Amino acid sequence: MTELDLSNSNIVQETDLSKKLTIDGQTKAYQVYRIKLDQLYYNDQNDRIATWMSKYESENGAIDINNPEYNNIIHDMIKESNLDAFKKTKNNIKLYEQRESGVVLRDGRIIDGNRRFTCLRELSLEDPKFSFFDAVILDNTYDDETGKKAIKSLELTLQHGTEKQVDYDPINKLVGIYRDLIEDGHSFEPKEYARCIDQKEAEVRKLMEIANLMVDFLEFVNAPKQFYIASNLNINGPLYEIHSVLKKLPDDEVKERYKKDMFASLLFGSGDMTRQIRKFKKIAESELSEEYLTATQEIVDEVIEKIASIDEPITQTVISEQIRNDEELARKIEETVNSEFDRISIMNAKDAPLNLVDNAMMKISAIDKPSIEIVEQKDDLRYKLEELKKMVEERLGMLNDQTR
Repeated sequence: MTELDLSNSNIVQETDLSKKLTIDGQTKAYQVYRIKLDQLYYNDQNDRIATWMSKYESENGAIDINNPEYNNIIHDMIKESNLDAFKKTKNNIKLYEQRESGVVLRDGRIIDGNRRFTCLRELSLEDPKFSFFDAVILDNTYDDETGKKAIKSLELTLQHGTEKQVDYDPINKLVGIYRDLIEDGHSFEPKEYARCIDQKEAEVRKLMEIANLMVDFLEFVNAPKQFYIASNLNINGPLYEIHSVLKKLPDDEVKERYKKDMFASLLFGSGDMTRQIRKFKKIAESELSEEYLTATQEIVDEVIEKIASIDEPITQTVISEQIRNDEELARKIEETVNSEFDRISIMNAKDAPLNLVDNAMMKISAIDKPSIEIVEQKDDLRYKLEELKKMVEERLGMLNDQTR
């Protein structure tokens, strides 16, 4: 991209507005300009845009910022990511014009104001008066590492600072943590990053550990750095629970085994997975921990083999249609966790057996005559009912032995 020509009034126009920014610890007022929309482009270094682009590029291949379709692709992503917020901002700008200035670099890269820029792009098709974007123009570019870091600091402050709260996907925050603090060539140290986002260093270090878990999960499903998958699977809450479980385990080998167990559960799970993963904490702390790991080893191996058997790149569609559609494997994973959790609950609660029997009776009572008439695998149902009958008789025997 070429630098903005400040001398060309058809491209850039001065305004009587200014905007205060803090860069490298220095706060001052910067001149606001009106910039022709077609001279600007979305920032591919932005954490949210990087997450969206990971999806696009996994399905379509890499796209260069100089490609005419680059802005159109990200335009659609921003619009679709929060359509209600987009419509609200667009209507507001249509009524009152752009009231909050953005921030761009001299090469046209947008640092702040992506949604406003997107709204203006659409409005400009209806009325040419919306063909300009009001923004501060910063001389810093990404060509220089020092400048890159300064601009990233500003971007973090604008995204996370107390003066401006945005609808920020928690996974995008973890992506930013990984890119800025962990990935090879990262620019920041935890202390300075914490200062940028107005959090304690200890909290940033915790986020680094959780970001690493996100990366580990994506590698487990053979989709390295496909961050959009983590976002689509909504794994932020479960990752915090996984982190909590692993922190209490002293042995690295046991940690690794539990991590794979929880990743398998997360991959195949549905419903409230934060609550489901929380069950692992009680299992890991119990005397049945090793027995559980032994019992689930074969299931985890089956999950790993299933992932490895897929001979095409792992995408969200592949996960949905070729992995998570294995209902039998999903059932085994869930039942194993729930069964072990219930066993431990029984050991810890005197009334638990009675509660479990009540729950079982409620579920069995749902099997009525009409449902039996339409079931296709009647032999399987008969076999399982006979097994259930044996289990009931065994427990009645245990109870009778206790009451003699």
